[in-house]
Amino acid sequence: MSQAEDLIDAFADAHVPPGAPGFQVCVMQRGEIVLDQAFGLAQVELDVQLTADTRIPIGSVTKPMTALAALRAEEMGLCCLDDPIRCWLPELPELSGYPTLRQLLWHTGGYRDYLDCAFADGFTLKPAGEVMAFHQRQTDVNFAPGTAQLYSNSGYYLVSLALEAATGTSFAELLNTHIFQPAGMPSSELEANDWPVLSNLASGYIPVEGGWRPGVNVGQDRKGDGGVIGTASDLCRFLWHLRDHPASLRTMLDGPNLPGSAYGLGLQQFEDGAAYGHGGNVMGASSFAVAARDTALDVAVIANNAALPVAQLGRDLLTALGGPDLPSPKIVNPSATQCFVSPEHGGWLEVGDGAASLYGGPFVNLDEDTLRAPTTLARILPDGEPVWETAGLRFALEPTQAKEWPLDDLVGLRFRSDPADTDLSILPDGNGFRLDSRGGWSRNRFAVRGVARDVMIARHGEMPFTFVLHLRRDDQGVPVGLDYASPRTWRLPFERVA
Repeated sequence: MSQAEDLIDAFADAHVPPGAPGFQVCVMQRGEIVLDQAFGLAQVELDVQLTADTRIPIGSVTKPMTALAALRAEEMGLCCLDDPIRCWLPELPELSGYPTLRQLLWHTGGYRDYLDCAFADGFTLKPAGEVMAFHQRQTDVNFAPGTAQLYSNSGYYLVSLALEAATGTSFAELLNTHIFQPAGMPSSELEANDWPVLSNLASGYIPVEGGWRPGVNVGQDRKGDGGVIGTASDLCRFLWHLRDHPASLRTMLDGPNLPGSAYGLGLQQFEDGAAYGHGGNVMGASSFAVAARDTALDVAVIANNAALPVAQLGRDLLTALGGPDLPSPKIVNPSATQCFVSPEHGGWLEVGDGAASLYGGPFVNLDEDTLRAPTTLARILPDGEPVWETAGLRFALEPTQAKEWPLDDLVGLRFRSDPADTDLSILPDGNGFRLDSRGGWSRNRFAVRGVARDVMIARHGEMPFTFVLHLRRDDQGVPVGLDYASPRTWRLPFERVA
């Protein structure tokens, strides 16, 4: 255990200076907790220490709990995972087919991701029901159900609503009765929004220049996509609960029959199935829970700092304690890059010096010439050509010359998307440009720059959120629209209105 403790201490020294938010880490072996520690502050403003019992939002580690709750509802005969979602939510629009509950849990439903479109309202708190309203406004999808796999918060949110309709109870009570109590998770509960004052709950933080800002999460009706709060020890108990129900675990590890898929029902597999688990991020918190498949070893890390690389610590601990070797992606700064654009889904890929960047985000080192995300990967083929894939689909990439492209002819134009309920405008800002977005509830600003002809990358100043905009012109070269592209929402159209 000394090597694991040394790793934890080194991580704390590197990432938790005095007066900073911190993290919890828990290790379970053969169902027994052998390490449960906390570092840093739960509330920076009041100098309150974070403890192993302090609750923190776990974000998307909620998803395997949602998948298990769906299995329990099916076992009770209340629903079937192969039911089309519109059997339970007929108010959803008829788009490209009817994804089933199973497809939504597999991330093969094809729906656009509501969180990727939350940029428009400045990530403000939206009233309950706005997530469903977003889906009712949609007129298209990323892809037809079952044809590809792309990580989607929307799918898990909609499954939560379907389970409420099927069981006649709230999703919070469903989790409490069928997940938290049987697994022995006393600190866990579903937190629908950030308004209630809850006992023993850490504040969440986002690092900004010179300090911290509070992390405020979007929406007032968070569900099974990322609404649970808990502790690292509760996450380890949940992983052990899955081991104690091998039939359920096998079902959750079984994914769609799509090439390259490593995601099942709420669980991602690592290193060809040697380990499984899930990570999570919300505004102000991050989490990672991982289990070694062939050894009774479970590790969980939660932080009330959105930028803390908790997955790196979790992976390193699993390896140090005798589990499989799980390489951790590292953020790097290549000296030179090549740029590629995907005409099909609007993605922007940069590669160079053994690293790659998607959608203008940070450059991450390639592992065996591959950049892996939960349901997406970018590979460099032996002939040097890049390939961008999501399970079931491979996208053509066109090389493009990256250079600062002027945006002067777009200044003052306004573009509107009814599905996103958002207006976009490009305005001068000092020596550059900014993108103003105005949604139904608030507004936001992004730094925006042209990176190639009619291709722009927008970046938020405080939060790690980037997306790509593609300008559409008519036959005379006049701007007529924009297509928005992000990791989980492809080609969302904005039409010029002024």
